[in-house]
Amino acid sequence: MRGQTILWFCGVPFVTGDVGDRKMLLQDSRAGLLAQPGDPNSLADAICLVLSNPRLAHSLREEGKRKVKDYYWDHLVNDLENVYLNRPLNNISE
Repeated sequence: MRGQTILWFCGVPFVTGDVGDRKMLLQDSRAGLLAQPGDPNSLADAICLVLSNPRLAHSLREEGKRKVKDYYWDHLVNDLENVYLNRPLNNISE
């Protein structure tokens, strides 16, 4: 996950193969493009699409900048705090 967050933070369009957690990271988002796994032509096509389409590149950069904020420490701390504060107490023995 670290690589794509660095790209988003730097405003670089994110293009990757559809492997591992990449689809989950990009769900409900236009922060990157997914290529077919194991298909170098698919990856090359996605990269060429970004390079040849300035509007798409700009859109990917802007969405990435928005998405990377989900990984800022203050946001992560708030999420973790909410998990603990909203945890059901039915597992606590008396």
